[in-house]
Amino acid sequence: NYQEQRELAQTPAFVAQTNANINGRKVQRLMIVLRTNGCSYDKEKKGCTMCDFRKHAIDIPVETTWMMSQVESALAKVQSTKEQIEQIDLLTLGSFLYDGEISPEFRHRIMKRISQIPEVKKVVIESRATYVNLERLVFIKQCLRKDQILELGIGVETSNEYLRQEILRKGMPWSTLEKAIEICKNADVHFQAYLLIGTQKLSEIKAIEDAVRSAEDVADLCLKYSVPFKIAFEPVFITKGTLLEELYTKKEYKLINLWSVVEVLRRTHHLGTIFVGMSDEGLSDGRIPEGCTLCTQQLRDAIEEFNGSQDIKIFDSIICNQCTRW
Repeated sequence: NYQEQRELAQTPAFVAQTNANINGRKVQRLMIVLRTNGCSYDKEKKGCTMCDFRKHAIDIPVETTWMMSQVESALAKVQSTKEQIEQIDLLTLGSFLYDGEISPEFRHRIMKRISQIPEVKKVVIESRATYVNLERLVFIKQCLRKDQILELGIGVETSNEYLRQEILRKGMPWSTLEKAIEICKNADVHFQAYLLIGTQKLSEIKAIEDAVRSAEDVADLCLKYSVPFKIAFEPVFITKGTLLEELYTKKEYKLINLWSVVEVLRRTHHLGTIFVGMSDEGLSDGRIPEGCTLCTQQLRDAIEEFNGSQDIKIFDSIICNQCTRW
């Protein structure tokens, strides 16, 4: 009913605190998934085949004051732990840069609010490449302090055009991504590419190769425009009501092994700052990449530590004779 929806609209969809790395320093990152009316690209379940973020969406219009309440609620949780947060990721169920999902008023108010938090050095937003607009990025950046970094994340998923367009249904040609990166350059904004590890239709070895190649391709594109960048790998997990879940249920899709994630890191850590998204945003029902009962938690802890330290040697001390180790 309306009252329940209204209460939900003032509560973030998901909040997590993790390690991150800014300019070679380990920092604490606060991830806030904002609750909105959902992704405009995913109307009638015709969006990306692996995504189920619509589950967090609400039906009633979300007012700016309610959106601010969502952020204040997440910040209050952190304040109670006395942790110093230096990076805030403002993630949406769609695109932060699209007026139909996030109002210009909210963009202004939230950036001004974050500019008043002295310890925050970086703010991450995300959008579909189609909505990346120089004027909007410049406006957002001007709302922040001069010493704060604005980073734009885009779900690239893979540099393989067939996989991205036909299998994942991203609706994003490579040329659109390149244009968005060029806009980042002109707006003095950093770039973050979300890349999948474990795209459907690929074997385990091919999934590793695709993730590595995609990271290299993104790095080349960012270097071409001299845009500071970060690679954010997303090991695929299963969400409800998706084509991916259908394949998983029929045993036509197998989750990636965490050792494969480590192998991707070994092959790409030299490119620059790397991050591995280990959160399922409360959507997987436990269907997430694992090793075995002996090493899964060790690997998850090591990956979380790597996100902060960027030290690839952290994985050298983990030995598991029961798992396939690439």
